[in-house]
Amino acid sequence: LEYGVSDDDAFAVGLACGGRIRVLLDVVGGSLPAPVLADLVSARAARRPVALISDLTGATRRLAGPEGLEARFRADRSGLTDDAAAFVAIHNPPLRLVIVGAVHIAQPLVAMARLAGHDPVIIDPRPAFGAAARFPGERIIDDWPDTALAALAPD
Repeated sequence: LEYGVSDDDAFAVGLACGGRIRVLLDVVGGSLPAPVLADLVSARAARRPVALISDLTGATRRLAGPEGLEARFRADRSGLTDDAAAFVAIHNPPLRLVIVGAVHIAQPLVAMARLAGHDPVIIDPRPAFGAAARFPGERIIDDWPDTALAALAPD
């Protein structure tokens, strides 16, 4: 879908400087086949970087790995291909933030990390500190930092 507005109407629709906006809209089961969406969800759950490539001329959708798209993945930059024939949506796994020590300042740090789009992991071998009641829904590793980091294998 493509929208353009005059400078007079631009601010009212969120385009403060006027101009044009293009929106790629996919219908699951239509332009976006359900199996492609399922594979995308699986890749994200496995923390595997993947790109959803939308052919804008033939309306096909496919997934691709980083091969041949290294610069896009490194920059975490989605966008049109050089010939504007396809849109490449980069889906990198969220950056992990390893927090060693489940002390009082770790609680707001986890919340800030989530707001910034990070995937926090808390490491603390002390059950009184690294407790689910203090960090509901967060991943807590009950081990010493050197052992926990070796098992976590930071990427």
